[in-house]
Amino acid sequence: MKLRVPKFFYYFKLTFNGIFRNGIMNLASVIVLFSSLVVTGTAWLLYENLDANLKDIDSYNKIVVFMDKSTKEERIAEIGDKLLSLTNIVEVVYVSSEDAMKEMESDFGDFSYLLEMYGDENPFKPSFRITYKSASDVSNVIYNIEQIPEIVKYNSRQDVALKIEDLKNVFSLVFVWLVVLLLVVSVFVIINTINAAVSTRSKEIAIMRYVGATKFFIGFPYFLQGIIIGAFSAGIAYFVQYYLYEYFALELLGNYDIVTVIPFDALSSTLLLGFFVIGIATSVIGSVISLRRYTNV
Repeated sequence: MKLRVPKFFYYFKLTFNGIFRNGIMNLASVIVLFSSLVVTGTAWLLYENLDANLKDIDSYNKIVVFMDKSTKEERIAEIGDKLLSLTNIVEVVYVSSEDAMKEMESDFGDFSYLLEMYGDENPFKPSFRITYKSASDVSNVIYNIEQIPEIVKYNSRQDVALKIEDLKNVFSLVFVWLVVLLLVVSVFVIINTINAAVSTRSKEIAIMRYVGATKFFIGFPYFLQGIIIGAFSAGIAYFVQYYLYEYFALELLGNYDIVTVIPFDALSSTLLLGFFVIGIATSVIGSVISLRRYTNV
């Protein structure tokens, strides 16, 4: 339905009259929805930073396989292709005996002279460094590795990788249930707010229905009221979230090199969009549920 400009301003007038007429209830809705958004945003920011820090520990989702030194180059190439063809594999990097010796000399630094005890003999075996996606499916990778006779040894931190993945899954589950719980509470409060607003005008609404006013004409101001509550709550929540994150994450944790803190600018667009979508959607749902009792919208 296309709204004429004068009628649109009339809807806004009714909307803001309703907001100020039931100021206490609307303020309560804003506080509850704002608080829910901040808690949800904090949980999401924690999850993103946790995920970033766990990705930094990339050595746990790797397997290093060592081959017999007598393995021919052609066979090494075949093994590399076979490993790369396995499911759940991201990358396979070949490290020759010579490259392994150079890496060790670099790692030893000033103590590289200790390697001179080996003389001209290179003690390192050629190897493949395998990076996999999910720790839950790494058992199949290890099984296929064990079937290759030229591989004499492999190092895997599967147990640690599984624990890290379990931690991420638990945090994701808690985050989802927290969001659902907070949104249900917010919807309930908004329903009560709209109910209070409609109740104060119940006689007026009855007269409007009696003289032929449409359901849209009656319900749209309250629908618009829900949108304004949601958008206003989202805006406040975003700015509060910004200052909380800047202080606690960047000022306190950012001073420790062992912790990776994602800059707020890298997350701000997603956070702002999420706040407005959740805030407005929650308010609209609450408004629609409430209005159905009076107008069967």
